[in-house]
Amino acid sequence: MASIATFIICSSRKMNKRLAETWLTHIWYERTKPPFWLQALSQLHSVFRSFGLLGQLPQKAQTLQVPTIVVGNITAGGSGKTPVVISLAKALMDEDWRVGVVMRGYHHSRAEKQPRRVLSDTDPKVCGDEALLISQSTGAPVWVGKNRSACVQEAIASGVEVVLCDDGLQHGKLERSYEICLIDGSRGFGNGQLMPAGPLRDPVDRLDTVDQILIKGEGFGVSQAYSRFELLPQSFFHPLTQTHHDVGQWPHQEVVALCGIANPASFKGTLEHLGLRPSLMRFRDHHEYGEADFVGLEDGATVVVTEKDWVKIERLGLDESQLKNIYVLKVRAEIETDALNQVLSHVRSYQVNA
Repeated sequence: MASIATFIICSSRKMNKRLAETWLTHIWYERTKPPFWLQALSQLHSVFRSFGLLGQLPQKAQTLQVPTIVVGNITAGGSGKTPVVISLAKALMDEDWRVGVVMRGYHHSRAEKQPRRVLSDTDPKVCGDEALLISQSTGAPVWVGKNRSACVQEAIASGVEVVLCDDGLQHGKLERSYEICLIDGSRGFGNGQLMPAGPLRDPVDRLDTVDQILIKGEGFGVSQAYSRFELLPQSFFHPLTQTHHDVGQWPHQEVVALCGIANPASFKGTLEHLGLRPSLMRFRDHHEYGEADFVGLEDGATVVVTEKDWVKIERLGLDESQLKNIYVLKVRAEIETDALNQVLSHVRSYQVNA
């Protein structure tokens, strides 16, 4: 539905996709009343979902070979899925579980029916930036492909003992034993409407059926039981010198916050919280960087990028005059201990009961 709406907006208003997404975000989160035709499309979304015309509704399976944990959300856009998957993978690997990660990927991988194994040197144009980041950050095997169920089977055949699925709450064909729904506390549910008039991919009552709800940040809550997590800045990594620098090293300094993520305002806000004065240079989510995007960066401006963006930027072969000014903000998802223990307990008990 959202892609249909974006196509209509781009066609009728002669807007490019980035402007269309900006326009929709303004409607979703700044309480601007959606036009009637977006509301009509949302009503169709609701009807199709009620009658199962959008596909099979997800059901938790009881007979899976290994615990399969889906980490997703009920809204469009970023909510911290990839950092949370990385933290969960590391916590499980610390207990000596063999962990595999499954996701749809991006660009070319979305069209591939056969699972593709992602390696640390796989081109992100092939597998997607998030898949490559997870592979590099955890060392866990990652599979991408249109058929996520086939990816899970590929992971199990390779000897994986626990499968983490980055996204997939709405993917009914993907069997799962445990569901975690993430919510960005700074955005909540926006105007509370289904896509495309609002950001909701599912009605809010979908939260009644998940095993765990994790809310990023403070101030926003839901009626169901939930825990919180934070994305904590760890260091500024300087790729040219391969050194890490303290996140408090540049108080009041002006920097360029360059990013192509779903919620660029959150990145800017993080840098402001660290005492920096960022000017935002934003691109569309999953933007494919080119050398033209960095023209002028050798003039001395300090540029800070996200880890997700860096896995693509590092492939460009920028010269030293450009790289000397680029820093990567390293972050870690810190999950409340009780919430993390619930996941670990599920994996342990699943193995006992299997």
